[in-house]
Amino acid sequence: MTFIALTNIFLIVLFVFTMLFVRWRNRKLKQAYLARILKQPETFEWLSRNLSGDEVKDIQAIRTHFGLPLQESKQLINIFRSQNPGKM
Repeated sequence: MTFIALTNIFLIVLFVFTMLFVRWRNRKLKQAYLARILKQPETFEWLSRNLSGDEVKDIQAIRTHFGLPLQESKQLINIFRSQNPGKM
C-alpha cells in the first residue's frame, strides 16, 4: 500500500472513532441532565400540574420547559407515571 492509502485508512478510522465517542459522550450527558432534573422536587410538582394525559402534548411541554431531548422526555413521563399511577 502506498503512504496515501495508509493515511486515508487512518483518517477514516479516526473519524469513525471520533463520531462514536461523541455519540457516547452526548448520551451520557443527556442521562446526567435527566438524573439532575429527577432529583429536584419541583420537577414532580410541575409534572403533576401540567401533564394532560395526551402523550404528544406532554412530551412537547416537557421538552419546552426542561429542554430535554425526545427520548429523555419520554423517560421522564414513564418515571412519573410509574411513581404516580393515579395522577394521570
